[in-house]
Amino acid sequence: MVLMNGRVVLVTGSTYGIGKATALELARKGATVLLHGRNPEKGEAVLRDLCRITGSDRLHLHIADFSSQDQVRRLAAQIREEHDRLHLLINNAGTFEPERKMRHKNQAAPGGFWRLSW
Repeated sequence: MVLMNGRVVLVTGSTYGIGKATALELARKGATVLLHGRNPEKGEAVLRDLCRITGSDRLHLHIADFSSQDQVRRLAAQIREEHDRLHLLINNAGTFEPERKMRHKNQAAPGGFWRLSW
């Protein structure tokens, strides 16, 4: 088994599905896991759940909507302030929107495409 002790890992989109499962396994292997999601309530519930399951005190939640570059920059600044390095980024965040929607001022998510931070 590969141990991740001393490693800092950011898993975007880690409040559901593959991202949550990935965060769980990394925490079990000893990593400091930075959870990411858009919804604070859902994120807090996942954080509590993963802490309970793993017994780890090295899980941290960050909230940011990646369709907003301001929130992406804020997240990056928070992580830089709290950690001296990031060993691994697992970019799992995405959303599917069948119709074009304005999510933030002057920014729209393209209809029918998986959206990542770009």
